[in-house]
Amino acid sequence: MVHSKKTLFLGLVWSSVDKAGIFVAQMLLELIMARLLTPRDYGLIGMIAVFMSVAQVFVDGGFSSALIQKKDRTNSDYSTIFYICTGLGIFIYLILLGLSPIISTFYNENLNSLIAVLGLSLIFNSIGVVYRTKLTVELNFKKQALFSFLSICISGIIAIVLAYHNFGVWALVTQTVLLAFFNNLFLIINNKWFPELKFSSDSFKQLSGYGFKLLISGFINSLYMNANSLILGRFYDTKTVGYFTKAYQSTIFPVSFLTTVIQRVVFPYLVSFQHDEEKLFSLNQKYVTLYLMAFCPVIVVALIVSRELIILLLTEKWINILIPFKYLLSACIFFPVIVINMNLFQVKGRITEFLYVEIATKITGIFIIFLMYKKGVNYIALGVLIQFFLQFIITSVFSCRLLKRKITEQITALLPIFLSNALLFLFVELFMDNLFFKCIFFVVIYLIFIYFYYRKILLEVLRGFKI
Repeated sequence: MVHSKKTLFLGLVWSSVDKAGIFVAQMLLELIMARLLTPRDYGLIGMIAVFMSVAQVFVDGGFSSALIQKKDRTNSDYSTIFYICTGLGIFIYLILLGLSPIISTFYNENLNSLIAVLGLSLIFNSIGVVYRTKLTVELNFKKQALFSFLSICISGIIAIVLAYHNFGVWALVTQTVLLAFFNNLFLIINNKWFPELKFSSDSFKQLSGYGFKLLISGFINSLYMNANSLILGRFYDTKTVGYFTKAYQSTIFPVSFLTTVIQRVVFPYLVSFQHDEEKLFSLNQKYVTLYLMAFCPVIVVALIVSRELIILLLTEKWINILIPFKYLLSACIFFPVIVINMNLFQVKGRITEFLYVEIATKITGIFIIFLMYKKGVNYIALGVLIQFFLQFIITSVFSCRLLKRKITEQITALLPIFLSNALLFLFVELFMDNLFFKCIFFVVIYLIFIYFYYRKILLEVLRGFKI
């Protein structure tokens, strides 16, 4: 299926609505919950997060991306993947239940009941994998926007009531499980598709090769992204884990969330150009540039007002997250480029190379974690910043090589954005005192710079994505 530019544009709009709506609702929920709950409550969730994240990777198994990447999809393909994902969801949940006593012993915390309930979200998500994939293939993000927003609102209201009545960590667990339940329920009851009562070994063989490599990559990435919480939970107290978890949730999670606005829409669109490397590189450069053009100044403004932001929104009890918050927020600048660069390997169907690059970046990251973990939460957050910068360099080198381009072409396109933000940030921090005027000065000068330097790309956007 070749998607038109209009379809891409509408898909981007609705995907943006989807993510913007969820983001706003989720952030409001987080602000309220952070005021009602304690760092220890978030610490308990942070300890379990690594296992839930890894388990979720196995539930999907890479089959969702495999279906999107395949051009001649059949109902048999969808049905087969439905049964595989549902079976995996139940199987992984049972494994998690069996491991819960070991996990509790590892952290020296009683997590058995929390894992048993939180794990139900895996089963709900596994049932909805194919339904969400079908909508993504069709670039139908309008329904996904509505279902996601309704789910976050319903689960959030219930969680706030529980938190207000002193249910503590169980409010967070309930919100996660109900979010998965309602979101997938809406996907299923509003979709006319039903799986066939048969399993196709041919479909499984065709999709498993692609999906298995993505599974391995996803496993490595998930384990790596949560390694800091795993180490903190083992060597530090639960409250410290809670501080890091909240800093991570307030920075990396939202950015990861918003990055999928582009990835979910652009991936099925770019697949139609997978054999045209010139076009693929050109489109990818524009997407990366546009994203960073809008994204970097938001990060910088948040850095400028970070202390006041934490006190205003989370209260003084969370002020200890300030330094890790700044480091993690700075790391977020590189995250979108990393994701979009790696996306090219999936677009081209070069999953073996994708896996090699993933392993290379993670080995580098693990080495940095090893150097930092004994020095405390602030150094661990600094380590994340260093990791993301190195991942940015590595993924840029290999993605450009994939398309037979020079790394200097991508660096040249992005360097003005990075430099303008960095220099303006240093200027307002060194020479200005008033917080309001800092932000106004930064935004005005940055917009003037963007207008003159990237006018051509901006005009293309205004003409309706004529790229």
